[in-house]
Amino acid sequence: MSRPETPPPVSLVLGVLHTDEAACDAALVAFADRFGPAARVLGPQPFDWTDYYQAEMGSPIVRQFLLMRDQVAPDCLPSVKRFTNELEDRFAVDGKRRVNLDPGFLTPFNLVLATGKPRHQRVYLGQGIYGDLTLIYHTGAYQPLPWTYKDWGSEEVRAFLTRARPRMPRTLQGTPHDKET
Repeated sequence: MSRPETPPPVSLVLGVLHTDEAACDAALVAFADRFGPAARVLGPQPFDWTDYYQAEMGSPIVRQFLLMRDQVAPDCLPSVKRFTNELEDRFAVDGKRRVNLDPGFLTPFNLVLATGKPRHQRVYLGQGIYGDLTLIYHTGAYQPLPWTYKDWGSEEVRAFLTRARPRMPRTLQGTPHDKET
């Protein structure tokens, strides 16, 4: 029988899209004030995976990914997402976002992103927020799933996350998942 335990801390990840560098910088300062500085950053780079955001945000859109230095409890993800929603609203112009912030957490097993939109692969976490299983760790790297956003599933992003993969908690060492490292 499994026994409930407090899970180990996770690595906070933040995907960022923006069309306004000053607004992005201010949003990232506010995020770091609350959650600590970034340990690793991928980008900035042009975002050309889809034109989905152009009607709202304009163009060109810039993408970057941050892995935060300080780990957090996994159950804080809904409050992190609500905070990033507040930041998006704070820096919006005429109701249109200039910064899009997508928080998630990285574990030795997976990457889970936070969203307010329900879908078949998303699990309700509370506070109106769902967890989207985005990547799973398998055969030595994070792997995309059929619903993974193309940029999050790109080889470059997966390599970035694999290099930053948190160490396996001592209590889980020796499990089949750990042997894939």
